[in-house]
Amino acid sequence: MNEDSDEPPETDSRRLRDLIENSSDLIGAVAGGAIGLVGGPAGSIGGAAAGVAITKTIRRVGVEVYDRLLVSRQQERVGTVLAVALDDAQTRAKDGEKLRDDGFFDSGVGQRSDADELLEGVLLQAANAYQERKLRHLGAILPSLAVRPDISPADGHWLTQLADRLTWRQFAVLAIFADPHSASGIWGVPMVRWRLTVQGRLLVDVARLDDISTTVRESVLDDLLA
Repeated sequence: MNEDSDEPPETDSRRLRDLIENSSDLIGAVAGGAIGLVGGPAGSIGGAAAGVAITKTIRRVGVEVYDRLLVSRQQERVGTVLAVALDDAQTRAKDGEKLRDDGFFDSGVGQRSDADELLEGVLLQAANAYQERKLRHLGAILPSLAVRPDISPADGHWLTQLADRLTWRQFAVLAIFADPHSASGIWGVPMVRWRLTVQGRLLVDVARLDDISTTVRESVLDDLLA
C-alpha cells in the first residue's frame, strides 16, 4: 500500500497489528519476551516515540509485502520481522537516538525512499529465511540504519544482502569474534588479537548480532575448536 492508498493509516495500523498477532507463536520462539507490541491497540503500533517516518515505512511496506505472500509460514516470518523492527525502533527512540535527516525516508516523483526499498528487501529475504533464528537480526536492520547517517543507503543494501547470504552459524561466529571477552583465545591466538573486517563489524552492529546468547556462542565455539 503506498502513500496515495485509499486506505486510511488507521486501517493499515489495524492490519499491521493483526498480521503481527498472527505471527505471535514464531515471534515468541525467535524473540522471546523482547516483543511487547503484540496485542496492543492498533494506534499504539510503532507509537509516536518510534518516529513518524519509520513507523509509516514499517506500516506501509509491511502490509504491502505481507499481502503478496501466499504461504502462511512466509507471512509469519514477515510478521515476526516487523514486530522486531517496531520494538527496536521504540527502544532506540526511548534511548534518545535520533532518526537520520539526510533524505533516507524521503521519496521523489516516481521514486520510493531508500527506507522503503531497504525494508522491502529485508522482508522478502525474511519470507524465505528457513533458518528462522536469523529473523530477530533481520528485523534489526532498518531501525539500525534509520539512526546511522554514517552508513549510506548503498552500503545498507550491501549489508542486507550480506545478512541474507550468511547462515545462522556464521552470525554466531561473527558475534564471537566481535567480543574479545567471548573466549580466552582461539587456536592459541588470544581473542584481543583477532580483528573483524570493517564490513563484519558493521553487520554485527546493524543486525545486533551481540544479542546472540552466550550459551549459543559457547556451543558454536566448541564446534569450531573440536
